[in-house]
Amino acid sequence: MLISWRATQYVLPTLQTWSKQSHGWILTAIFVSKEQEKYDVSINTDLNELSDNNESNPKLDRIAPGPPKDSSASWIHALLAFLVVFSTQGYFNSFGTYQAVYTTQLPDVPATQISWIGSIQVCLVNFLGVLAGHLADAGHFRAIFVTGMIFQLVGLFTASFAVTFWQIFISHGLCVGIGAGLIFAPTIAVLSSYFERHGSFAIALATCGGASGGTVFPALLRELIPLLGLSWSIRVAGFIVATFLTIAFAFLRPIQNSQKKVKAFPFRSLKDLHYILFAISAFLAFWPIYFGFYYISQYAKDFLHFNSDQTFNLVIIMNAAGIPARVIASLLADRFGIVKEIFMGGLALAAVIFYCWSRVLTHDGLYALCTAFGLVVGTLQTLFLAVSSSLAKDENTKGVRIGVLCTVTSFSSLTGAPLGGAIIHLDHEKYTPAVMWAGTSILVAFSVLIGGKVHEHILAKRCN
Repeated sequence: MLISWRATQYVLPTLQTWSKQSHGWILTAIFVSKEQEKYDVSINTDLNELSDNNESNPKLDRIAPGPPKDSSASWIHALLAFLVVFSTQGYFNSFGTYQAVYTTQLPDVPATQISWIGSIQVCLVNFLGVLAGHLADAGHFRAIFVTGMIFQLVGLFTASFAVTFWQIFISHGLCVGIGAGLIFAPTIAVLSSYFERHGSFAIALATCGGASGGTVFPALLRELIPLLGLSWSIRVAGFIVATFLTIAFAFLRPIQNSQKKVKAFPFRSLKDLHYILFAISAFLAFWPIYFGFYYISQYAKDFLHFNSDQTFNLVIIMNAAGIPARVIASLLADRFGIVKEIFMGGLALAAVIFYCWSRVLTHDGLYALCTAFGLVVGTLQTLFLAVSSSLAKDENTKGVRIGVLCTVTSFSSLTGAPLGGAIIHLDHEKYTPAVMWAGTSILVAFSVLIGGKVHEHILAKRCN
């Protein structure tokens, strides 16, 4: 077993060099996956032998159950996670485009009601995180992944035939959301288990898939809808998602960190005060985020008289701006170890941006607002996952702890956009009360984390 793994360590650098020269990264991924599978089998055999001979044998603690962390296999998994996030969160981030299209196609359905389609997607991708994460921790990652993949693709392709609100809601909202929910959290948990020193940066690279998808899909729809119509445009997006998820499913491999499978739900691991405070803050922070994503385009159309192409461009700008923000924020977090502090700074800026929204009355001002919004939201979405991962110290419950935080934010994601739309409707289509609510919610989230920092400082002083 040890000889096999050391041989892999000597062969991998040579294969990596050849891969860079001839662009053979796919072959490298196949090699790494096969070597890891052989290694896992040999480990299980040795563990059983050691267990039979002596249950308390100290050699058990010295057996490494997978490739080294921060290795070439780790970065290949970051690329695979990028494809998954592109196909799930990236597709959801483009719903502002669908919001404008469905509002035009279904004139009798209020914009607030249409926003429930996007909200249920985001809710389910987060809500199912705790279930999917627990099952992945228990060794069922691939079964969960393929089930979610089938749900998402069936939902996408049936949405291309939908003509009524409820048909669109069930296919584009429920089915796609369930599928993505079974895929997203387990993939992030698997990715984080491959890294030790560069975890925040790896997660940032993966979550750049959300911003990239949120940029590519609106641009694709803008070009294809006039040529092919909405139905075939959705199918083309479905083929892209199917291709990326198939590649990810073929090569993603979870690291088995212990011989014993996780069976009972680890409630004790969720009682940490800082974990609870972060969960409360995340709920309040993400409550208005998707309200901003969905309603900035509607605001531009209703008050600043943007045409369809210009509203498409706003969605693209918001998502594209998030790409550099994710990378820079994660590099700073890894370099200085201040993941939560950067997240808190992002919350403060997000509150300011929402408060400024009501005073934006020109095209240039709205473009600037969308750019700033994209930068800050990209930072928050990336560091939310990085902080979630850092709070999960036990590798065997990492999926559950990330999943629970995703589930908490699912309720805010579900109600945020419809609540903001309802506030606008109650105030005679004025946006000021809604954006004031959004800014205040994020400001309270910031205050909760400040309270946690103060409590941590007081405890440190008492210990000294």
